[in-house]
Amino acid sequence: MVYNLENIIIMSRSSYQNMVRSVVEAWPREPTGYLIGPIKRAKHIVIDVYPVQTADRKPTEVTYGNHRAIKRLRKLEGIWKDKKLHKSYIGGYHGHMKNNLPNENVSRFNELSDGDINFIQQEMEALEREKWIEILMKFENKNYMNEREIEEKITQRHRKVNVAINDEHFHGYKITFSAYLINRNLEVVPLTLKIENEILERKSISSSD
Repeated sequence: MVYNLENIIIMSRSSYQNMVRSVVEAWPREPTGYLIGPIKRAKHIVIDVYPVQTADRKPTEVTYGNHRAIKRLRKLEGIWKDKKLHKSYIGGYHGHMKNNLPNENVSRFNELSDGDINFIQQEMEALEREKWIEILMKFENKNYMNEREIEEKITQRHRKVNVAINDEHFHGYKITFSAYLINRNLEVVPLTLKIENEILERKSISSSD
């Protein structure tokens, strides 16, 4: 398959790990944060992420709980921005928690909601962005009847990245990463998400760690 560079987003391994930490820690509430990367390149690259610590997290939504804190972050961004590489906020991420949704609302779990788009529009206006990248983590907490190996398994499936992590022999998480590009007209374009230097194979975690 031939990809258009503008429809691919590359995420660093450390950014991936920090997003997993963010969603696991926040569960059963939704996490949110910023994506940081070069803002003037054809290829979209996430080199770092920042989880918003003052977010108002709820089981089915997340918002900025302290708007003064967010304004302080935006002011720092203007001071610290690397003018040579143009590293800055290129978008955000958040999670949808499947365990918290009734069956009739499962469709909300699988895609960006109207509330998500409204939130993104406000961020684009506040940061004066012509485009925004949003990574959605669809998260499911799993309890198993049968014993399983403690491991992390990452697989590429079309545009998305599927992650299965068993942190105990009878417990684990399933996370699907999806990426979207949103422009000023609020048109949503799915992106192909890839993890940098990720072989996408089974990786065992030592149970002694």
